[in-house]
Amino acid sequence: MPLEITDILLEKLLTDILADGLTGTVKDYCAWISLEGILKYSEELIVDEAKVKLILDGFKEKGYAVEGKFDKAEYCIASNAIPRRTDFLSDSYSVYGEAKFSPIQYVRSRQEHFLEYNYVSEDDIMDISIATIEAIENAVKYGDGNVVHIDYLIDSSRTLKLNIINNIKEFDLTNEIERGKYSSNTTLMRGIMVMQKLFNHLELQIIDDKKQAHLYAEKKLT
Repeated sequence: MPLEITDILLEKLLTDILADGLTGTVKDYCAWISLEGILKYSEELIVDEAKVKLILDGFKEKGYAVEGKFDKAEYCIASNAIPRRTDFLSDSYSVYGEAKFSPIQYVRSRQEHFLEYNYVSEDDIMDISIATIEAIENAVKYGDGNVVHIDYLIDSSRTLKLNIINNIKEFDLTNEIERGKYSSNTTLMRGIMVMQKLFNHLELQIIDDKKQAHLYAEKKLT
């Protein structure tokens, strides 16, 4: 049963989402508020798009938010509102695999914010973003629609290490292999060649007894 949300809580959640570095449209933010409700309260939150837009526009007037770099309809945190941190070398969070929660835009924008914050080159950000989006798209397409866990860190050798874990739905493996979505030997999902090219190291493990997929990747930053 969806929960009603107070204006105070709505503003607090939007503040927190912006602080995590997310960039999106009003519809994206509404989806992420609903996602926060499930993750924090085990219930979807009812949100009004007009209220969300009003609050985000208010953040822009106060200088806390600005429009997106490539889309004026998007909102993101203002650069002067981001406190410099020396410990922001890792990030960990969960999304839901259902498309209605806008998980791809969530992961893409949050990860790009993290990489930019840590002075990663534009070329590396592009490679990492393309490869990660491939992985998240697969998690959405082949997952059971529930929790997808993402974590990454930059170690002392300036290597990005990424983990993505999600449950997978039931499927006929033989049929999927014949359709070219999997290799008969390693059961790698479609798009793996792109990820292998853009990451320096990649592993994809299908854990049959847990019906779970675990992707681990590394990228040496230039």
